[in-house]
Amino acid sequence: MRLLLFLLLFFSLQSCKEVRRKPSIMASPDPVVAVTPADTSFQIEPIDSVVEISNPAPSKKPNGVYRFSMPEDSFQIEHIIQFSPNNTYRLQETFHPGNKVVTTEGNWSPSDGDIWLYRQQVARGRYKWKGDTLQYFSPSKNKAYSLQQLPWIMENTTWQERAKKGFVFFGVGNEPFWSIEGTRDSQLVFRLAEWETSRSFAMLRSSNANGSRIYEALNDSSSITLTILPRFCSDGMSDFIYPKMFQVVYNQQTYMGCGVIYR
Repeated sequence: MRLLLFLLLFFSLQSCKEVRRKPSIMASPDPVVAVTPADTSFQIEPIDSVVEISNPAPSKKPNGVYRFSMPEDSFQIEHIIQFSPNNTYRLQETFHPGNKVVTTEGNWSPSDGDIWLYRQQVARGRYKWKGDTLQYFSPSKNKAYSLQQLPWIMENTTWQERAKKGFVFFGVGNEPFWSIEGTRDSQLVFRLAEWETSRSFAMLRSSNANGSRIYEALNDSSSITLTILPRFCSDGMSDFIYPKMFQVVYNQQTYMGCGVIYR
């Protein structure tokens, strides 16, 4: 009996020792790496020191009048475009030989470094900057053409002053030199270099035709007709570009020149 009690007590003590032993950890097929404060290889940069990525710099905006000539197989295209600050443009393409003129107007918009022309929401042309030089990109030739910026006549102080003096329009031409002006009192004043004084004509009527503005005037001895065409124009004596082309018919003689409509 004593022997039986002794054996029961012995096995009970052994069971308690097994319970107090540290349990074993089973190995995981994908061991997890524990990151301790001393382990810097897994630290995340604090939010307040993260560099914020800014938006791309906006495209440089063109302003003024630019020109270039693009050769084709059997002709050449003279390309003149005016970019206005209100994001509108006026493009004039003259085909040589033949002097056929095509004028397009619409809106322009910068996008991802390019300047796009739109007409009725359809892309009409693409430009880009190379340094300070504006270039036209031709998709058919996969080539860029550099444009020359031209001085605008309204940057000239003499022509700015004419607007302040109340002129409705003013035009000039050469070979021979002539000038024509419209005044607020409905007078058309014409002058040739050989005349000592200018000649005034009373405005008879004005009309529009194919985008041109036509003025007819007369005095006691003769009549005169002025047609202002919607074409860029160079006077041949300077580098200035004018917004309009002027055609004067006086005594059955035609005089061609350039000018500005002020109002």
